Amino acid sequence: MRRRGYTFIEVLTALVIATAMAGTVLMLWHSLFNGDSRHSLTGITRSSYTQKDAKSGVRRLMYRLREAIQILSPAPGKSGDTLQFQDVTNSSIRIRLEPTEHRVISEVLRNNQWVRETSPDEIDVGGKKQAASWPVTMPNCSALRFTVISPECVSMEATVEADGQARLVVTAVKLRNANIAY
Repeated sequence: MRRRGYTFIEVLTALVIATAMAGTVLMLWHSLFNGDSRHSLTGITRSSYTQKDAKSGVRRLMYRLREAIQILSPAPGKSGDTLQFQDVTNSSIRIRLEPTEHRVISEVLRNNQWVRETSPDEIDVGGKKQAASWPVTMPNCSALRFTVISPECVSMEATVEADGQARLVVTAVKLRNANIAY
């Protein structure tokens, strides 16, 4: 029996096929896990976390505004980058963008000074303490604008940045307890 070896052409063909397959695998790996691309797995994950933060922040903002009894500023028909209102605990609240942190925050007026809210305000209901409001926080926000439509309704526009792209979030909120103030 005669033993047959590989020819130079066969070895060269196998090497070209192996190189092409390795290059394809490397390109696929790079496209999936490149942190700079918004289409990569890490970019999509980072973007989804940012969107989750924005949704959570807008939800908290909506809940906080629904508990308001009176909008103090801006006046109805006007717009501004800060919203000031009275809430059910009879506290003056201000919601604004903290530009150094790129975050929307809520502050309460205590002793003529604005203090950032860090924990919920509690009220006494039938002898039990109950959370009346939660602090507002919305990270990754680069612009914020409130428009007071009526004494009972306000709209908010926020620009949220995710993975190098800006997204506009717009919502309108009707104050649930507005009739208490009148």
